[in-house]
Amino acid sequence: MTESKAHLYQPAGDVTVEGPDTAYFLQGQFSRDLRVRDGSSVYGLWLDAKAKIKADSFLLKESESRFRAISYFSPSSFLQENLEKRIIMDEVATRSSDSPAAGISLWGEAIELGLEFLKIDRPELEGFSTGPFGVAFWGRRSEEPNLEIIFDVNENENQGLLNSLVNRNIRILNTESVAIAAIQSNRFQVGRDVLEMDLPQETGLGEVAVSYQKGCYIGQEVMARLNAMGTSRKSLLCVAVSKAPLGDGPWELLDGEGRKAGELRRVIEAKSKLIGSAMLKRSMDKFDSFSVGEQIDVKVSRRA
Repeated sequence: MTESKAHLYQPAGDVTVEGPDTAYFLQGQFSRDLRVRDGSSVYGLWLDAKAKIKADSFLLKESESRFRAISYFSPSSFLQENLEKRIIMDEVATRSSDSPAAGISLWGEAIELGLEFLKIDRPELEGFSTGPFGVAFWGRRSEEPNLEIIFDVNENENQGLLNSLVNRNIRILNTESVAIAAIQSNRFQVGRDVLEMDLPQETGLGEVAVSYQKGCYIGQEVMARLNAMGTSRKSLLCVAVSKAPLGDGPWELLDGEGRKAGELRRVIEAKSKLIGSAMLKRSMDKFDSFSVGEQIDVKVSRRA
C-alpha cells in the first residue's frame, strides 16, 4: 500500500501560452505530441537544436488556443524566453502570473484529502481537473502514483491544508525526501540530476517524454537518429556513495584502472546512507564500482 505523504513546494515554472496559433506553435517546440483532447496533461521536454535538454514541464491543454506550462524546477523566465525568441509571425503570447503559485504533491490517502479540501475533482490519468482554488494533475515524483495540485498562494489556505493533512497523520516530506525518492526510482530531477548537456535517452526520458511519431519539432532529427540507433552512449543511474565529496559537483568518476568513467552529479543523505546520481559511460556497463579520488567509493545501485 502506498504511504500517505505530502510535499508542499513552489513550482519554479508556471507560464500560460495563448493565442490563435498556440497549438500549432507549441507542437513545433515541445518533445511530445500535443494533438490531444482539451483537458489533457502532457509531460515532456524543451530541447535545443542538438536535442540537449534545456527544461521540462507539464503542458495542460485548456484549449487549442491556450496551454499552461508547469515545471518543478525549470524557471518561468527561461520557459518564456525560450518560447518568445521563436515566435516570428505566430499569433502567440506568453505570460507568467504576477503572484506566485503554491504546489502540493500527494501520495496515498492524502490525494483524496487534498482534492476534497481544495474542491477539485479527481483527474483522469492523462488529464487535469480544475476547481475554484487550483488545478490538479498526475505527477512523476516517484514510482508510486502521485498527484500534483497547483493553487494560488494564500497563507491561511495553505496553513489550513497543512493542518488538515497533519491531523490525518499524513507524513509531510521535505525537499530532500522528495529528491531521494526521485533518485531511487530513476525519475531524475531536471536541473538537479539532469543537466543541459544531456540527451533524453541518457536520462531515462527518451521513452516517457519524447514522441517519435510526430512531425518536426526542435531536436526531432537527432531524436529520430538516436531512436534508430537503439542505444545511447551514457546513462544516468542511482548510486551508493561511501563519503560525501568536497566542494560542488559534478565530480569525476574513475574506474578501477583510473580511467574516466563518467561523473557523480549529486550526493544526498538517505536514512544514514549516502546516495546520488551519476552519469556513466555505457562502455562501463560491466562495472559496478567506481571512485571519486582515492577515498570515496561509488557503487551502482540500479541499472536502467
